[in-house]
Amino acid sequence: VEDGPDLPFYAVTDAASAHEHCRALAERAGFDLYITTEGKLTFAAFSKAAPDRTFTYGQDVLSLAVTTVPQAFDRVEVWGESPASSEGIETASWLVRDFSSSLGSAGSGALLRISDPAIRTRDAAQASAKGRLANLVRRTTFGVAVVLGNAEVALGDAVKFLQTPDDRLGGVFQVKRVTHRFDKVNGFITQLELWGCGSGAPPRGAAARWRGWA
Repeated sequence: VEDGPDLPFYAVTDAASAHEHCRALAERAGFDLYITTEGKLTFAAFSKAAPDRTFTYGQDVLSLAVTTVPQAFDRVEVWGESPASSEGIETASWLVRDFSSSLGSAGSGALLRISDPAIRTRDAAQASAKGRLANLVRRTTFGVAVVLGNAEVALGDAVKFLQTPDDRLGGVFQVKRVTHRFDKVNGFITQLELWGCGSGAPPRGAAARWRGWA
């Protein structure tokens, strides 16, 4: 569990489940939220650049498809409820004519503006904007891989595919979902649903899909 933005006040009600509250907090910080195979909660940003596991095309990889889509927003602004940075985080909510000195912003280009009443400081707004933008970038690349059964690969792992027929099928990906299957026809296989790691986002207006079978 990593620290996210400081929230002096946050209301927990029975209108949402504990998971929904945790999911909202993770989204606010740009964090992942899941339970590990050891039963531990992960609440942290994905920051791996090197792979935890590698798979070789034609040996471990049975099929691999990677898709890139245009990034809808290149800039994120987060507006809080009150400019508490200048008045102290314990101050009550109040409104000002000019909020520009207290908002958080990350990136440049097409703008996504978010209003978040739980954000009370400029530092928290800036951290939230940066985390949300990082998630938007990562979601522009996603894929599905089917590999020979591997019981060790886990949610949150970083994986890399070697010797692919197209360089765009390579790179490092985050494992977002793991499904193991065992049957008489295919034997033991593992399906991985993947996200990009945030680098090499496609240019605006581009969309492409690359697929290969071993």
